[in-house]
Amino acid sequence: FTGKGNIKSNKSALKMVELGPRIRMKLTKVERLLASGDVMYHAYVKKNPDEAKAIKVKFEQEASLKKRRREEQEDNVRRKKAVQEEKLENKKRKREEREKAAMKELRGASADVESESDRSASSGSDSE
Repeated sequence: FTGKGNIKSNKSALKMVELGPRIRMKLTKVERLLASGDVMYHAYVKKNPDEAKAIKVKFEQEASLKKRRREEQEDNVRRKKAVQEEKLENKKRKREEREKAAMKELRGASADVESESDRSASSGSDSE
């Protein structure tokens, strides 16, 4: 092999390359859904229509049960979130009430201090 064309004999040369083994494939199984559906065709397992119908009914029952459980779980999650939010709101409300009570108490104490200082100032000026 000397290149694209053989100049001496005006012939072309080819280089052969092995691509690998050839594969023969045969259809074995066809499922309705990806790895979870009912079997539409199987090369090795043959079922009569009654068996196929029973399997289909079982698959539908499992699907409905799964759907019911999922809905039940979603309801549980929603209920727990509502309870948690309610607790959080109660906590906030109680904290605000405590803060208001503390501020009211402080304001009352400062008003008492001011009234006492006013009384002592007025009584001190009366004695002079």
